Order: sequence, then C-alpha cells, then structure tokens
Amino acid sequence: MRGHMRIFVIGMIALAIFMTLIGTVESTDWIVDDDPHSNRDFRYIQDAINASSSGDNIKIYNGTYREHLTVNTRVYIQGNGTDQTFIIGRGDADAIIVTADECVFWMLNITPGSGLNLTGIYVYRSDDVEILDCSIHHCMMGVYYYESSHPWTEDLVLYDNSGDGIKIHYSPYWFVDSASIWDNGGFGAYSAGSSNGTMVNTDFVRDGLYIDGNINDTTSHWIEDNTVNGRPLYFINNTQQASIPKNQGQYILANADFDYIVDTVITDTDVGILLIHSSRIGIRRVEIFNVMTGVIFDRTTESNITNSGINDTTDCGIKVLASTHCFIENTTINDTTDGIKVDGETFTEVLNRTSGYSIYYEGHHLLINDCHIFNLSDDGIDVHTMNYTLINYTRINNTYGNGILIHENTHNSSIYRCAILNVSDDGILLFNEVSNNTVARCDVSNCSGRGIVMTTDANSNNITNCSVHNNTNPGIMVLSSDYNNITYNNIWGNGNYGVSLLGAFGTRVHHNNFDANGAGTSQGNDNNGLNHWDQGGEGNYWDDYGGTDGNGDGIGDTAYDIDGAGNDTDDYPLMDPGDTSAPRKIAEFTILVTISITLFALLAIGKRTR
Repeated sequence: MRGHMRIFVIGMIALAIFMTLIGTVESTDWIVDDDPHSNRDFRYIQDAINASSSGDNIKIYNGTYREHLTVNTRVYIQGNGTDQTFIIGRGDADAIIVTADECVFWMLNITPGSGLNLTGIYVYRSDDVEILDCSIHHCMMGVYYYESSHPWTEDLVLYDNSGDGIKIHYSPYWFVDSASIWDNGGFGAYSAGSSNGTMVNTDFVRDGLYIDGNINDTTSHWIEDNTVNGRPLYFINNTQQASIPKNQGQYILANADFDYIVDTVITDTDVGILLIHSSRIGIRRVEIFNVMTGVIFDRTTESNITNSGINDTTDCGIKVLASTHCFIENTTINDTTDGIKVDGETFTEVLNRTSGYSIYYEGHHLLINDCHIFNLSDDGIDVHTMNYTLINYTRINNTYGNGILIHENTHNSSIYRCAILNVSDDGILLFNEVSNNTVARCDVSNCSGRGIVMTTDANSNNITNCSVHNNTNPGIMVLSSDYNNITYNNIWGNGNYGVSLLGAFGTRVHHNNFDANGAGTSQGNDNNGLNHWDQGGEGNYWDDYGGTDGNGDGIGDTAYDIDGAGNDTDDYPLMDPGDTSAPRKIAEFTILVTISITLFALLAIGKRTR
C-alpha cells in the first residue's frame, strides 16, 4: 500500500511540474508593418491574428491599415499611438469584430472605409475585453459590447459617430474611465440592460449618458466625477429627498423619490433629464434647449413638469414611457421633431447565454394641461398604448405631422378644449384599436390633411361640441371603424366633405351645423348606408338644404341627401343652426369633474415636492 501511495504522490508532483511548465511557455510577439522594407512578420493585421495562438502579442507599427478584422483568438493588439496607427475599415462591415475572451486593444485610431462601416469595435459575447487609449470616430457606432461581461475601457476618444459613441448591451460589470466623448449622432454612452456599471472621469461635449433596463440594471451603477459640457453629470440612485443642485450638465435619477429639480438651464446633451424607476419627482421652471430629448419619464410614477420650456430638440420634447399618474403642465415645447411622445407599455429584457426573462411595465393616467406646442417637424402629441390620458387646454400649431395622435390600444382618453391649427397632416387622428375616447370643445382648423379622423377599429369614440373648419380635406372622417358619435359640432369651410364615412358602421351624426363644406352635391358622404345621420327626430343643419318647413316645427319636410354608394339621408334636417352649447353642459360637467379630481391629486403631489 505504501508503494502505491508513493507512486501516486510522485505522479501528482510530476503533473504539477508539467502544468507549471505549460503555464510558463512564453507568448509569441508578432510585428505588423505596412513598410515593405521593415523587419516585419506580416503586412496585414488579419494575417497576424490568423497565425496567433492564445495569449500572443501583436505589435502594429506606424501606418494605415485598410482592413476588416475578425478577432477569434485571445490576443493583445497594440498600435503605436492614435496619431500613428490607423485602421480603416473595408466594405459594409464592422471594422473589428471580437468573438474571443480577454482580448486587449491599445493605442489604435479606427475609422470607417468607403463603404457602410457599421461599428468601430464590436465585441460579441466575449468577456473581459479591454479597449485602451483608442480613438474611434466617423463610424455608425464607436464601440458596441453585446452580452459580454466585464467590458473594460479607458482613455477612449469617441466622436462624430452617426450612432452611439459606446453602447453596452446586456453586458454587466462594465467600466468606462477617462473617456472623451463628443458630437455623436446617438447617445454618447448607452447602457442597456447592463447592471453594475462604473463610469468615472469621463467628459461629454454635446453628448451624454443614457441608461435603460430593469430596476437593478439602472440602479446598481457607480457614476461620478463626469462632466457634460464642463458641468457635472448629476446621477443619483436609490435616494429620497436629495438636495439636487441647479444647472448641472445632465440629470439622471434612478429609483429616486420625493426629489425636485428647479430653476435650471440644461443645454447641448442627449437627454436633459432622465427619470427612471422613480416616483414623486417635481421639475419646476426648467429651460432645456439644443438636446436630443428634453425630459424622459421612464417607468416613473406621480411625477411632473410645470412652468418650463423645451426648445430645439432633435428627437422629442418630452417622452413618457410606461409611467403612471404623471402630468405635464404650463410647459412650452417648440422647434422639435415630436412634441410629446407617450408609450404606455414596455418590456425590459434581462438576458444571458443560458436563460432570459422579460418584465412588463404598464402606464396610465397622464395629464397634459395648458401647454403650447409648436414649430415641429413631426407630431405634436403622440399617445400610444396609454389609458386615461387627458389633454386639456393645450394649443398645437405649425407642425409638419399630426396635431394629436391617439393610437395602438389607447382607451378612455379625453382631448378637451384644445386648439389645433396649421398642421401638415391631420389635426386629431385616432387609429388602430382605440376606443371610448372623447374629443370635446376643441378647435381644429387649417390642417393640410383632415380635421379629425377615426380609422382602423377606432370604435365607440365621441366627437362633440368641436369647431372643425377650413381644413383641406374632410372636416371629420371615419374609416373602417364602428359605433362612433359625431354630435353638436360646428363644421364649416372644409375643402372636402364636412363628414365622410367610409367602411363605417353604426356611426351617429346629429345636431351638427354644416356650412360651406366643399365636395360634390352634399356636405356629407357615406359609402354603405349603415350609419345614422339623424337622431330619429332631429338631424343636422345644412346651409345648402333647399327644402321647406311647412308646419314650422324647425325640421325640413324633405330629407337631405348624403353623397355616396350608401344612398343615405338625413331624414330630419334642421332649418336653423343648432345651439351646440346646450348639450355641451353635460359633457363638460363630466370632463371637468375628471380634470378636477386628477389635478387635485397631482397638484397635491407637486406642492409636496417644491
């Protein structure tokens, strides 16, 4: 037995010595140089990579290397400095794709070639990849880490990329130190679904930071000692009632509660204020301009912005994403792409290589009150998948899109006492499975499209007590939608029909005043005859009605013909314009009660956060 034990011990010692010898085998150093007269191993970097074994070093001398690189072996690639060693991507591909763990890239200058160069360095499912002292510019994206844990970057220069400077996607434990990031077309730095990040000593100029993901992804970061345009990048997480300083370069609040931002000017960054997974945040007297997006409420509750101005944004004035009981009041938005964009739902995915899950967030109860939105290149207010939105006393004018867009499963919303004028598309558009929405006491005029439109299963909505006039196309149109009500409106001077029903069923049109709407022989149009142009005793007033009222009851003795294949008629045309103010009192009472209750609750929150 002792002999067998002695043999076993000797064998283990021999194995340990063998493994030690393997571990101390030196790596190979390869030299790459584009000078044919140099003492080089390779002319091309990819040839050196292909010849390398795990752990080899590749030294790239001064020169310009027009290559697309695929790095699938653990190598250390070192240039001779960002002003000496240039890699210019070739073709419609990423300049460098990394699919091996523990690679290092150092002192390289990376730009695209003549083709569509997608990313400077794309790290795909590769852990512990370091990018040090590199300059990456004029690509679609500078650096992109995807499902790659422990990504490490230091001393990067990222500028003039058409997309993000650096994107870290599902890549936890990331590190960004001493980067200079400026003038990228997307976000300067973007962490998406990536937890436990660190960003220090990084300077943004006309750029900024954006974080996204579930609550752990967005609140587990350490972000400090960074600047945006020379002012601090303000980041707090997991705090309550913090004393937030004024006039920071950018504000990001993650899982914050009972905080407020007041009397502040923000300029030249990506997102001026980002509230994510936060609650009871008040924004007061803030001016934001020359940014991508002014303010984002993301999965945030009971928060608000009031008495503020947002100007000159390239994307959107305010975004509301899956947020609940928030309000926007007395705020001016102008010279932007979209004014206010609302998306009531979102999925946040958390993925790794073996499993994944999704978290669903849903928002509702949004109030937009007493705002002015104008000079836009797209839509004024876009509400998507959001219930119980109230847009009240808001003016929208001079937009190149739609005035107000209500779509994609948005229900139980109200547009009340709004003015929409001089828009290039439709004034108010409700489409794609929206229901029980009300448009009341609005003025919609001078739209190059249609005044108010309900289309594609926009069912059981109400248009009442509105003035719809001087629009290029029909004043009110219903397409492929059922059981809508168009009542007590003043409809005049529209370049096409006053009301046009196409593929609609069960629509009720009554007690409206039609005056000088240009079209065919009628001011109304119905292509199937499955709708109702009167209330069974009273219909609408038509200024071109040629009939008489023999018994003086105020109702014409003959029907008013409606254009279209439906051969429909208003059987009870009114002889005189109707008083559209009388029935309005009931609708107004209901809406005002809703406004009062909502404002009372939300303003109470606002007072507590001042």
